[in-house]
Amino acid sequence: MYAVAGSEFVPTKLNRITIALEPELYEALQAYSSRSRRSMSNQISVIIEQALIATGDLKVPIARVEKRGGKRPNAGRKPSNTELTENDDLSSSEKREADE
Repeated sequence: MYAVAGSEFVPTKLNRITIALEPELYEALQAYSSRSRRSMSNQISVIIEQALIATGDLKVPIARVEKRGGKRPNAGRKPSNTELTENDDLSSSEKREADE
């Protein structure tokens, strides 16, 4: 399954559906999603999950994996040398004076 991001296809393991909404429903959902600080897609997923739990069709809430904020391998700056030199505990102005 692929999701469209711009002009590229991005692989995803989540199933996708397409729905048609009346303009009033769309606007209300957009406002609700914004207040909840969720994407509309995520908000719809939460609403459906809550409805299925309420009707008994879903017994346990779905365990979601947090996708944001995770550390990617080899991301960020490379670690610097952790050995302290004699000037490491000095302020920048003190370092300049020590170098002169």
